[in-house]
Amino acid sequence: MRTSVLVVALGLTTSIAGGQVITPVPPAPAPLPEYTPPPPPPPAPAPVVQPPTPTPNLVKTGADGKIVVLAEPPEFAAARAIGLDPAKTAQLAALINDRQAKMDAMIIANPAMALELFSKLPGTETMDINQMAGFPAMFKSFGLSPAPLEALRGSGIFSTSQIDAISAGTTTYRQALAEESKKVADGDLNKTMLIASRTQIKLVSAEFNTSMRRLLDQLAASWPKVQDVTTWPNAGELKATMAGSDQNAKVAALANALKGIPPEASGKLLAPFALQPAPAPTPAPSPK
Repeated sequence: MRTSVLVVALGLTTSIAGGQVITPVPPAPAPLPEYTPPPPPPPAPAPVVQPPTPTPNLVKTGADGKIVVLAEPPEFAAARAIGLDPAKTAQLAALINDRQAKMDAMIIANPAMALELFSKLPGTETMDINQMAGFPAMFKSFGLSPAPLEALRGSGIFSTSQIDAISAGTTTYRQALAEESKKVADGDLNKTMLIASRTQIKLVSAEFNTSMRRLLDQLAASWPKVQDVTTWPNAGELKATMAGSDQNAKVAALANALKGIPPEASGKLLAPFALQPAPAPTPAPSPK
């Protein structure tokens, strides 16, 4: 035993003398904390499903028991009928104003054809199919693009549900007019086509007729200022009509008189009353 201790002691002495250092064993590292995974993210909120927009009813009957033919594109009437908030109502009004401004510009650029078309429209109720054959070419000169429904769809004003409701209401209205034509015609195909064509002309010409009537109404209101600016045909008869109180007679007389003066003169007389497109919205300032 003493011999073993002595040997160990001598070994240690020899190691120290030889410059060897014995490094103590480091303590074991502390155990890592147990891994706890983070909580899962909250579930995504369920998408808000908007209820479908009710289909507007445009089918109204007049005193004669017939469906009222609208004086504007049925798409615009349907858009108003779905119940818009004030902001969207104002946006729709601006859209229609811009289309009317474009129509005004087309009328003033081509007053001779515009006045010819305007003077013929009231007579469609007594025209036959052949007499109405020239209208499509005239309407082509005063056609606004895009069509009303596509203008509403591309405006960004309406949701998909609202556009669907506008489209459905318009389709139902047109179908009701078509069914009424068949009923009035009592099964006569030629008469059905005649009645349907007359109705279609009224609908297609709505935007043109609105612009033309407004321009002539305002020109009639300014008659004291414009009565001496040109040599009017049938001046005596025209002045007598303009002194009366029948607005429809005034408009018809003015339209007829404007056809009798050079187109550049009639366009110049109508131009001050043309609508202007709404100013483009001011872009928001870019963040600095």
